Amino acid sequence: MLAFRIVQDWCSQEAYLKDVKILIFLRLQQVGNVKSIYTAIKRCLLPTDSRLNERDIENLIKCSSSVMIILDGFDDYFKKGNGINLDIKRIIKKQMFLNFEILLTTRFLPKEMARETVRLRITGLDDRMRDNYLRTAVVGEDGGAIKRIKRRLNDNPVLEDLCQVTLFFVILAHISHDRVFHPPCKTTTALFRYMMDCLQIHPKSNIMTERDNVETYHLYGKDYIKLYKLAFEGLKGGKEKLVWRKHELAAEIGDKLYDMCLQTGVLIEEEILDSSSKSDLPLFCQFHTEVRFFHIRFCEWYAAHYVAKYVESSSDVEAVRNIIGNIDPVEHQYFYRFACGLNTNIASSIIKVVKTLKGGGMCIVLCLFELTDKAENFLHGVRDMFLRCIELKKGQNKLQQKAVLQVLSMASRIKIPIYRVDVVNCFHSVDVSKGYLYLNSNMSMSVLPTLRNLWIWEEITGREMTNEEITDVIKYASLHSSLEFLGFGFCLLPQLIDANVLSDLRSRNVEVLWGFPADYSLNLLSGQWQSKGEVVTNQMYQRVVTFCSTIKCYVTFVRGQKQLN
Repeated sequence: MLAFRIVQDWCSQEAYLKDVKILIFLRLQQVGNVKSIYTAIKRCLLPTDSRLNERDIENLIKCSSSVMIILDGFDDYFKKGNGINLDIKRIIKKQMFLNFEILLTTRFLPKEMARETVRLRITGLDDRMRDNYLRTAVVGEDGGAIKRIKRRLNDNPVLEDLCQVTLFFVILAHISHDRVFHPPCKTTTALFRYMMDCLQIHPKSNIMTERDNVETYHLYGKDYIKLYKLAFEGLKGGKEKLVWRKHELAAEIGDKLYDMCLQTGVLIEEEILDSSSKSDLPLFCQFHTEVRFFHIRFCEWYAAHYVAKYVESSSDVEAVRNIIGNIDPVEHQYFYRFACGLNTNIASSIIKVVKTLKGGGMCIVLCLFELTDKAENFLHGVRDMFLRCIELKKGQNKLQQKAVLQVLSMASRIKIPIYRVDVVNCFHSVDVSKGYLYLNSNMSMSVLPTLRNLWIWEEITGREMTNEEITDVIKYASLHSSLEFLGFGFCLLPQLIDANVLSDLRSRNVEVLWGFPADYSLNLLSGQWQSKGEVVTNQMYQRVVTFCSTIKCYVTFVRGQKQLN
């Protein structure tokens, strides 16, 4: 959508693009294995009867005073197994089109990128954008209705997670505004089932007559079985296959189900350039239509149905392992959660398998939440997990951090005590007004009412925190009603903390510790650091400053060596 908006702005001659003479917009997944960028431009962008050949295109581009190239969807292109063709690789590495503006959209960064590359992260709808959508598309200027919908969407961690996907937020916002229908929000499975039913009701009523309603419904039932299997087979194996040729998929699941999935937005079609076709063929002969799920959650939903309904030997753990054992529980946690929620009879076998898989620990807890509308009844077996230190640390991918944050949020909401959370080398900032602690991955930890110990470690960087930063952290910590200890390790803090921000911690006797790992404690009355009951002197503080500077110098040296290598 960002890429389309830039193209639209260029066509409208918006000011920030007024100097761009040529804009080239290529959707990489449509390019296929075409080796030359000039061939791709000719066959994807120019009319069939264009007299320009590849050499003409090259000359026009190179002679232009200002060119912008948008390479859209690198991640989908790369996942298809295309590798990276030579021209695309050169462009990304800034070995080609050195003076051009290049915009690459992707969910993950290529390994080989030019050092001067500027990286921007899109984080989805913020609160302001959500409010604006609710106001313009759902409730108008009814402020009470906006607050009511937001309360329904924000009060439940199941909804909170799904609403990060814009499509799901839009659907759930409209559902939540309906005074007659109230979606079940206790489990992800129940909510997603309800949402899928809502998606399918409207197209069915439009494309089916009363006479063939029953007959077509049964036809869909049979064809859905085939879709379940295709989705499951797409997830399993060493390499996911989540893209199909249109004619193959339509023939497999039937035209009517295929059309309905397109109308509801579950499936989307894309025209892909066939690299094996000859350039002198008519344009329509050079392309084929590929189909994929609009979002991976849809694929996981249908794949979970296959496991939930058609695994006969559900009581045999080894049989279940052979079927699902190679589906990553970190990347596809929702597949396991849906499968447990759809068929509780096989849930215990699934959980036993997940327990043995890498990264399966947090996934098990999330699966337990799917077994009943009162998921807290099933948490007694994992309460000991929260009696240990839980880490959010650098090196975890976003999916791992997301699972940890979900589990913490759910546990705290149902009053399970959380002994300790350590934020290790990944602390970014705090937004006190929203009650969020942000990680470097842009994931956020909300306030946890049952958290007892919070530690922030910077042992890799020796980070220096400003007065504003430490004030925000203390205010955020004050929001945790059960907090007993707040700690900082291997980072440089101000020598004096404003005593005014310590009043809440002081009223609850919360201890604030700092050091390498815990050499100093904070006097909550004066805001001064103490060591063994004595105030930290300027000389003692300067030793800490020197120590942190040494850490910074060492890290800078190591990074420099890696870049040279």
